[in-house]
Amino acid sequence: MAVQMFLEGPGMERRAVRFLAINKTEIVTRYRGATIVIDAQRLVDDEGQIATQVDVEGLRFQFQQSAIIWSLLVA
Repeated sequence: MAVQMFLEGPGMERRAVRFLAINKTEIVTRYRGATIVIDAQRLVDDEGQIATQVDVEGLRFQFQQSAIIWSLLVA
């Protein structure tokens, strides 16, 4: 059985996604605003829209040109 990944957004909307790449990215943590470098995942949906990881844990993503944060679901 294959693993399926989805990003869940507002109103419980879900988009099927697949792994695209990993790249080094700087993010600002909530703890004292420290900047750290992580290996951030990039995912792509069926329409070709790219979402980039925005947290340390790898569970929150943001599509380009959007302010909305999506949650990763794995089935």
